[in-house]
Amino acid sequence: IADVLDMNGWTSDLEGAMAFASANGQRTLVFFYREGDAASERTKQTLNAMGRKLSSMQRVAINIAKRKDVASRLGVSRAPAVVVLEPSGQIAARESGELTRLQLVTLLQLK
Repeated sequence: IADVLDMNGWTSDLEGAMAFASANGQRTLVFFYREGDAASERTKQTLNAMGRKLSSMQRVAINIAKRKDVASRLGVSRAPAVVVLEPSGQIAARESGELTRLQLVTLLQLK
């Protein structure tokens, strides 16, 4: 269920997204952000602009300040950060810091 107001098609429900991704052979893209952080906002804008390129993945946005437990579990210590999970839940890729569109396309292995 998409519930992230400023990110169309994104959810904050990691467990639900991972269950759906597993059942449908999809990857899950997890974006960690910090509210009010300029680098997080720019990365969010870049992800939003990618729109349809991300439609083959489940997309989850998590405020790192509110879900430090999830960030720790996925090996993330600062925002912004992007983690890509395989349908099995294993980490396929992880990167922290502000990412450009080209860096995101490469990380996400998009065409």
